Amino acid sequence: MVDPTERSSSEMPGDYDNAHEAAHPPRFTAPQPAEDDDGLSHAAVPAWRQRRRNRILAAATELFATRPYPLVSMDEVADTARMGKATLYRYFPSKEDLYVAVFDLVLDELNGLLDVAAAEGGTCSEILRRMIGILVPALGEHFRGLRTIDDGVMHAAERKRRLFRSRRHLITGHIEEAIIAGIERGEFRGVRAATCAQMIIGMIWSLSTNSSDTPEIAAQAVSDLFLNGALAAPQK
Repeated sequence: MVDPTERSSSEMPGDYDNAHEAAHPPRFTAPQPAEDDDGLSHAAVPAWRQRRRNRILAAATELFATRPYPLVSMDEVADTARMGKATLYRYFPSKEDLYVAVFDLVLDELNGLLDVAAAEGGTCSEILRRMIGILVPALGEHFRGLRTIDDGVMHAAERKRRLFRSRRHLITGHIEEAIIAGIERGEFRGVRAATCAQMIIGMIWSLSTNSSDTPEIAAQAVSDLFLNGALAAPQK
């Protein structure tokens, strides 16, 4: 077994990596590890390792965004990240692990976008519409392409679903807060905010894997159904 504290020569930052990173800065920046008050990261990950991991995630994000999971190879990821495949496998032992890591990063960014949507202000209805408009295309992009009978892809899809379930409370929390604020302001009647938030996520989840509508149409449908209901206006 290789001692994890040791670095092989192929994994050490060298002239090629430094020159490449200077000439081709990553187009995608992954979140840095959290830091303690003394400035050290919890994982104590060397900066050069984090930069290299970011390069891999940037390359994988680009490739998975443009083609289905089965059509992306680890060779392509390594080539796009400008590193050897052996180095790539030291960071991510399989394509499935890399795929799930990309989705984990997407969820981090999604929470950030929902924070921004809430901070932009406006009525609670407007905030909810913005949040739904963010969630529908984001989840659709990462789940719609996984409808397949291939066992390997189904296993990757199930890992993504488990990850989403483990982080789902963070997303529903944003929606629930907007609903609670709407109740307090008198915009919404006294509904159960937590239940409504779960219902909205359930609708988005279903549309992300089964709808043929565009993200814009799907988001509008979810927003209108929740905010306006399906009943026609009463006749006067």
